[in-house]
Amino acid sequence: MLKEGIQAVSQIIQEGYLDGTFASITDWSMLNTTDPIVQYFTSKLGGVVKQCARGTVTGSCNTYHQFLGPTHGVNDHSARWVLSNGTTIALVQGYTNGGYIGFTLNSKPGFNNGVGKQMALICNIADVPLSFTSIPGGQATSLPVLKSAQCGPGWAETFNATFYPLSWEALYR
Repeated sequence: MLKEGIQAVSQIIQEGYLDGTFASITDWSMLNTTDPIVQYFTSKLGGVVKQCARGTVTGSCNTYHQFLGPTHGVNDHSARWVLSNGTTIALVQGYTNGGYIGFTLNSKPGFNNGVGKQMALICNIADVPLSFTSIPGGQATSLPVLKSAQCGPGWAETFNATFYPLSWEALYR
């Protein structure tokens, strides 16, 4: 399930980078379903069963990043979706600065407690390589430097096994 989410996000990132969509977005707000970045991903995520608008934080919309909780400002916004396979995809507020976009993917919607079967995904939408150390809170790890329009793990086993119980390599084999 996570692999499908990774593939969907990666394809959207590549398209948005190549066609100039990300370069043209000037408002990175995610509070409303009408915000440009929210509309872009909503239109591209073909298998969306539900979009979780701001204020909707129960059921499958309780997805959240780390231990901040579903009503925290980092998580309670309109850039959260539930795919037909049950995976939730959420943009992480504060990880959308025009140079990179951060996501939290969770394959067990009923276990969205900040650790569940989730992983973080960071995608480079800039014209320069992105290293994890340039992301707020990022640390020097064995994570790869990401090329333009490339996505990679935001958390890795060597970084924090609690948040990343699955192997990135296994998902991409």
